[in-house]
Amino acid sequence: MISALSYYRLGRLMQEFLPKVLVNQSVVIHEIVALNRVLNNAPRTLTVEHRPGEPIVIPTAPSQPIPADYRPIWKSSLGNIMEEVLKLRLEGPHATIVRMLESLDDSECPMSYLAGQAEDLNGRIVDGLNYRTCFAIWGDTEKLYAAKLLFGDDVAKNFPSASVDIEEAGKCLALDRGTAAVFHLMRVMEVGLRALAKSLNDPRLDPKKNPTWSNILQKGDEELKKPIAQRAPEWAANDHFFSEAQANLRAVQYAWRNPTMHVEINYDPEKAGDVMQSVKAFMHHLASKLQE
Repeated sequence: MISALSYYRLGRLMQEFLPKVLVNQSVVIHEIVALNRVLNNAPRTLTVEHRPGEPIVIPTAPSQPIPADYRPIWKSSLGNIMEEVLKLRLEGPHATIVRMLESLDDSECPMSYLAGQAEDLNGRIVDGLNYRTCFAIWGDTEKLYAAKLLFGDDVAKNFPSASVDIEEAGKCLALDRGTAAVFHLMRVMEVGLRALAKSLNDPRLDPKKNPTWSNILQKGDEELKKPIAQRAPEWAANDHFFSEAQANLRAVQYAWRNPTMHVEINYDPEKAGDVMQSVKAFMHHLASKLQE
C-alpha cells in the first residue's frame, strides 16, 4: 500500500500549506513534554485541569502510562499537524508523528516515551522548515486563488472542459504569474472559439480543429457589413447574440494585444488581469446560448 507521504510526492508540486494549523496545533508537543516533567516530580495522584472546569485525576508512578483522557485530544492535534507536514513533504516529522500515533494506541506505552518523541518532533519540524520556502497570500488575492467558479456557474456548466484552466488562471494571477495566467486563458478561449465556430455552421470554420481568431473575426466582420436580412441564417436568427460575441472577441483581442501568442511577450499581473476580465466576459456571453 502506498504511504501517505508517497501519495503527496506523486501529487501536485505546490500544496496549500496552512501555517496557523502547524503553529496552533504544535502546542500539544509542549503540553506532552510539560506534563511528563510534572509527572516525574508529582505525588501519587495529580489533578490537572486540561480545560477550565474539567479536572483530570492522574495516578502517577515511575514510567507512568499515557493518561487515557489525553489520548484522543493529542491524537486529534497530531492528525492536524500530520496534514501540514505531508503538504510540506517533511519526511522526518512524518515518521515521528507515525510513531507517536502508534504509541497513543498502546495502553501500556509510557508517558516518557511519548514525551521524548514530542521533543524529537519539535526539533525535526524546525529543521525541516529550514529547507522550505513558503509564500503567503491574503485578502482578495486569497479569494482569487481559492475560487472554484471564477467565471460563474453558467460557464462552468456549459463549458466544463475549461473549468480547470479557468481555476488555474486564477491561481497564477493570485501568485503574480501573469504570463502563466494568460496561457491558461488561451486554452479557455480555444473551448469558446470551437463552440462559436460550430454555431456559425461555416465550412471555413472547422470546430474539430482549433479555429483561428482571424478566421472567426473575419467571418464576423463579413456578416456585420451585410444588411441583417442578408446575413447567414444562423447569424440573422440571433443577430444580437453574434454581434455582441464579435464585440467581446474584439475586446479580448485588444486586451491580448495580439491573438497569436509569441514567446517574447510577457504579461504583468495588471495586463493579465485585463485579459482575464475580457475572456470572462466573452465566455459568459457564449454561455448564455452555447455549450460545448
